[in-house]
Amino acid sequence: MDPVLIAEIPESVGLPFQALSKFGLFSTNKLKVYIPITILVLMLASLVLIAMLQFLYVKKDISDIVRNLECVLGFSLVLLRMVMVTYRNKDFTRPIQTIKLFWDPSICDQQTKVALISIRRFTYQLQRLLLLAMSIAVVLVAIVSVVQNTTPTGMWTMEGHEKLYRFVIISQIIVAPFSAFFICSLDCLYLGLCAETVIQFRILSQYLQNLTADGKNEIKAYVTHHRLILRFVKEFLQAFSLVLLIEVVIDGPLICAELLAAFER
Repeated sequence: MDPVLIAEIPESVGLPFQALSKFGLFSTNKLKVYIPITILVLMLASLVLIAMLQFLYVKKDISDIVRNLECVLGFSLVLLRMVMVTYRNKDFTRPIQTIKLFWDPSICDQQTKVALISIRRFTYQLQRLLLLAMSIAVVLVAIVSVVQNTTPTGMWTMEGHEKLYRFVIISQIIVAPFSAFFICSLDCLYLGLCAETVIQFRILSQYLQNLTADGKNEIKAYVTHHRLILRFVKEFLQAFSLVLLIEVVIDGPLICAELLAAFER
């Protein structure tokens, strides 16, 4: 079998990457890269600061403390992710460039080809489902916030500061859709890259099963492709390792606080 490079980047990787590009990321124009993200980061930072100040007015009720903590940690997570992806955007473009050197599943036997295409299709459908669920949630939260004149997330304890309260409501309504879209796109990109890693190892395994005793040149090609996959995995981990670490560090305490609040009720 002769290796055939993929014709184009799979939808399960290309579409999330293009979605992140809508924020100006991965552009050669520095203004286009930094201006949109800077505006979002400043708005997120102001919401985090206001939420932290609210701890001064929260009563000694664990449920109220946790509700406010959700707002602080949630917006902090989005803020840190945006900053990391913006200033390390080259780390996220390298795996995408490497994918262009991957082998196409069409060279495998029919059974393996169908299985690999099914993996891509399932991944893409899962990404669409995640995007749909996120969109519905954002719309419902925005509607409830407008109808009830309440903040979309967290709580409000700073009575008497009506202008600040309206600023928080408007800021959260503006920031929430962009934040959700950003997080969803980043998670979908991670999912797509994971799927491509599995697919390439399956293709390489299929090649090795058909290896003959006199296939010395083929062995060199397989070793080269194996090194390419390992390089891709290294680039993949380099791009997402810090993002995942931050998520664990932030989500861990939040989950513990949620459990504590649940047991206190």
